[in-house]
Amino acid sequence: MMRGNNLEKDLAKMFALISERNEKTSEADNFIDKNDPVAELSKKLHPSCLNLLVDEIKSETDSARTYRLINQDQGMLLPHFRAGQYISLKPLVGNAKISRPYTISSSPAQSASFYEITISLKKGGFFSEHVRKNWKRGTKITADGPHGNFYYEPVRDQKKIVAIAGGSGITPFRSMLLNILENDDHLSLLLIYGNRHEDEIIYKDELDQLALEYPGKFKLVYIISEASASWRGHQGFISGNFVQSLIDNPAGYSYFICGPEAMHLYCSDELAKLGIPRRLLRREIYSTSDNLSNAESFSAENTENQVTVSYSYRNKKGRIKASTGETILTSLERAGLAPESRCRSGECGFCRTLVLSGQVKVRKEGDSRRAADLKYGFIHPCTTYPTSDLDIDII
Repeated sequence: MMRGNNLEKDLAKMFALISERNEKTSEADNFIDKNDPVAELSKKLHPSCLNLLVDEIKSETDSARTYRLINQDQGMLLPHFRAGQYISLKPLVGNAKISRPYTISSSPAQSASFYEITISLKKGGFFSEHVRKNWKRGTKITADGPHGNFYYEPVRDQKKIVAIAGGSGITPFRSMLLNILENDDHLSLLLIYGNRHEDEIIYKDELDQLALEYPGKFKLVYIISEASASWRGHQGFISGNFVQSLIDNPAGYSYFICGPEAMHLYCSDELAKLGIPRRLLRREIYSTSDNLSNAESFSAENTENQVTVSYSYRNKKGRIKASTGETILTSLERAGLAPESRCRSGECGFCRTLVLSGQVKVRKEGDSRRAADLKYGFIHPCTTYPTSDLDIDII
């Protein structure tokens, strides 16, 4: 009986507090200044949408172009970013509204005026071919961001950096390099840049010039896996022994890796042989292939089958056809759906989806799900492929 009385008294006190709070809130309306300068600043620094315009286009290689993007609203500033972060483009390709993340390759010092992104043409690419055919000066683009955690953090990282890039994975390191050279922060960067062929090296003239101008802060090393007879530089792959031959004490550096999935897997294993602590290693998967047949870890899988994906999304239900060789996210986009997504590499979790029934295959390098998600059947569709008919609930 006593416990019941105490509960009633506690509830009465709680309701009295709620009533008092509501009265004070309604009275406060008369003197609160609703023109909040902090809120206005926050909106400018973190807008929900970026309305961008292609201002310049520069050819880097036969397959890569750099696009300079400015704010559609003249005089409006773009949000600041940290070197290594990306924006998520939200273009309409045919009837499909898709998302594609691209690292900002320009310096943060220029962020108020413009962003630069570099896009490599991928044969059969759902988006890159669209860009090559349709983007020109004056093209309007919607995006959000900047996003991502792939950046130098002085509290965490060493002042000496080893940057390992593969192909288009050079883009965050161009931004980091420009940021280091523009600021007197006592940082130095060793860039190891691998490509299949020497004519695929992006920003080559600029990188060569910066290496000559800043020998104390920037060291540049190219390595080519399928070099021509005229190539006089390093050949092969970025092995642990190769990295060790370029530095003094492996434990005295922070390591950043950005490039294709196969390079990630190889370089991570090679650096582990040097005894590099996990806390000194940062990784950014620059491209997670939409095509399962391109992934080494899936080479034995049948990638030609068609399955049915039943979905629930924003109070809507439906069915689409999907290929077992294509990510679930790409299949949804091809069908005209536009689930929320950002990184497309399995890290951010914005496309998190519940599998109600059916079987899937998750790319090893892109599986960053929490233990609870693994237990209860949640996936990241950007790195997940259907292997049977599915029933999913898009969160």
